[in-house]
Amino acid sequence: MQPPTPTADYRQNTPYHQHKTELLKLSRPWWRTPNRVFTSALVLTACLTNPAEADWLIGPIIMAEQGTYEASQNEFQLLPYIAWESKGWHIGIDSVSYERSPRDDMTWALSLQPRFSFQHEANSDHPYDIKKDDFVEGSIELEIGWFPWVLGMQLGHDVSGVHRGVKASADASLTFPALGGEVGIAHALHYRNQRWMQHQFGVSSEESSTNLNSFVTTDSLSYSLALEWLMPLTNASTFIVQAEWEKFPRTHLDSPLVNNTNELSALIGWIWNF
Repeated sequence: MQPPTPTADYRQNTPYHQHKTELLKLSRPWWRTPNRVFTSALVLTACLTNPAEADWLIGPIIMAEQGTYEASQNEFQLLPYIAWESKGWHIGIDSVSYERSPRDDMTWALSLQPRFSFQHEANSDHPYDIKKDDFVEGSIELEIGWFPWVLGMQLGHDVSGVHRGVKASADASLTFPALGGEVGIAHALHYRNQRWMQHQFGVSSEESSTNLNSFVTTDSLSYSLALEWLMPLTNASTFIVQAEWEKFPRTHLDSPLVNNTNELSALIGWIWNF
């Protein structure tokens, strides 16, 4: 992954798959990666890759998040990021994926991503215990360039069998040279079916207690706005700033686990590729 060299007309003269936005590739699910999973990912990456035929992406990432869960605190973390990319493959602590571009204005991808679910131990403010099982999301994604926009569709499914939920997304993103680098903006709609929402925000009879009533969710449609700024610092390193806001419907507040309908996240990173 070479950092882009922004010019007034570079997008017209560059194949779509070489400059498409990387919006939220470093997404929230791996922020809470347990140490055992992080270590396993590093070992897997080292064992399955050939450094002579690949690009390595390495660097520090600073992340902040304000979620919709009532019992969760605002999070701030500093983590290392590492990934390997070669011939369409991406293996990293965020995901394992395979991507192909059959033509310059189209890309499809298959991926597996760990999803780390909500967990809470009782305290004086929220006197209940709850532990949602982690799961693995398998997804297929299609992106089509419609200059100057990129249109994307994604279908995801819990392939680990924890809840067998389904989600689907449709987005439109725009990337343009600005601020000494490349700026991207993406609008998206996200559909999650009842099983997916129940695992995230519902309370089953087994999870309920004296201090936590059971609750059955419905399917959900939400909107998100994402922003990204990539600035090449050298020929082999890029500074990354990302932010995302997701708005859930007001029915989201019916869940006893939730106290607001807005989810905010931000990420700053410095990534080297070699």
